[in-house]
Amino acid sequence: MQKEREGEWGSVTAVSPGKAKVRLKRKSLCEKCGICMGWGKDFMLMEVDNLKGARVGDKVRIETLPGKILKISFIVFMVPLLGLLFGIFSGQLLSGWLGLRSLWQAGLGITFFLLGFLGVRWYDKKAQKGEGYCPRIVQIEGEE
Repeated sequence: MQKEREGEWGSVTAVSPGKAKVRLKRKSLCEKCGICMGWGKDFMLMEVDNLKGARVGDKVRIETLPGKILKISFIVFMVPLLGLLFGIFSGQLLSGWLGLRSLWQAGLGITFFLLGFLGVRWYDKKAQKGEGYCPRIVQIEGEE
């Protein structure tokens, strides 16, 4: 059973081999986020897989699995934050057990925070090779 897919219509602004940049109307849920490349308050720019061979100026429908967006958002935001918290608590434990200065808390917090970002980057490179990671063009207006 296939999950319900989200679909949005937008205009292609640039193309490169296998990819396209699509200008989309920003939804109310997106207004305050700012993660996507914003073009003011009303529009955003998104890079998508161009499996249909769309050209600049084409009006296209893009889609992605809603669950993928939630998973990616969780990973991008929470992994570094959890790394920071883990580092701070580890530093607190180590400084108590070993009699070290509390500066270890900050040092380990920052270290694990940065390791969290490296983990997100590694996951991003791995996930880009998988199916359904990147939104894709599924229809060009006027074509079936």
